[in-house]
Amino acid sequence: AKNMIAQSHQTLNRLRIIQQQKEGDVIRIGIGFMTSRKLLWDVIHLAQQELPKLQYQLVSFEMRPELYRQTIARLGKDIDFLLIMYDPMRVSSLNTLHLTYEPVQCAVSLHSPLARKARLSIQDLYGYNLLCFCQGFNSFIDQFRSDMQEKYPEIQLKDFSYINEDIFNQCANSNDVLFAVPLWQDYHPGIKILPVDWTYTVPFGLRYASDASPL
Repeated sequence: AKNMIAQSHQTLNRLRIIQQQKEGDVIRIGIGFMTSRKLLWDVIHLAQQELPKLQYQLVSFEMRPELYRQTIARLGKDIDFLLIMYDPMRVSSLNTLHLTYEPVQCAVSLHSPLARKARLSIQDLYGYNLLCFCQGFNSFIDQFRSDMQEKYPEIQLKDFSYINEDIFNQCANSNDVLFAVPLWQDYHPGIKILPVDWTYTVPFGLRYASDASPL
């Protein structure tokens, strides 16, 4: 990720602190469906270069709201970090190490006429359904949704509350377009993620319990 170098000092400091607190035990990184494997590899590769004795374990979690709340309660207990999209504008009980702002792009089925393009204009999306996170999920996405509804009524938003395999399957097997980021490029073999002529972004970072030791 482009901003990993700028954030590497804080990330390594946080990993060192947790490693010391755990007296060399395994550091557990929570990963969900929105966790980018590319970003995960960047974090782990950086850590292994500077902290060669670091051991880590991946712990899966689900984004369904009721289960995500349980995951938050587990932070600092059986999960040390979550690597995830987050909302810096929302008051939270968690601390966050920002890693990168990812451009908002669109995923389309390989069978869609849009898949023949290298880049999409906003007008290319006219007449299509755009699968998108529901209102209130993230303030960055809320602004995106507001702009789409006010400025581009030709694009029909279709809400989902959390993303999983079913949403990607729906995109791959229909003409629906999916809100996506380039970090998700390899999530499904039946889709293609394309840049769009707009400037929206969403932040990704490492989230950890607020009662952990400060950097």
